[in-house]
Amino acid sequence: MSDYARELNELRRVLDESPVVGHPRRDAELAELRRLIGRYADEARAILSEIADDR
Repeated sequence: MSDYARELNELRRVLDESPVVGHPRRDAELAELRRLIGRYADEARAILSEIADDR
């Protein structure tokens, strides 16, 4: 296998292990949700109330 092919395989391996751009990890999504809830607390309560009523 050539040096180029080895380097290309290594790059592919690293990219496969990296998170996909545009698809945040769960912890990042939850952090953003927490930030939005803090910013829009009254609206968040109303939404949660609607969801609870639907159950």
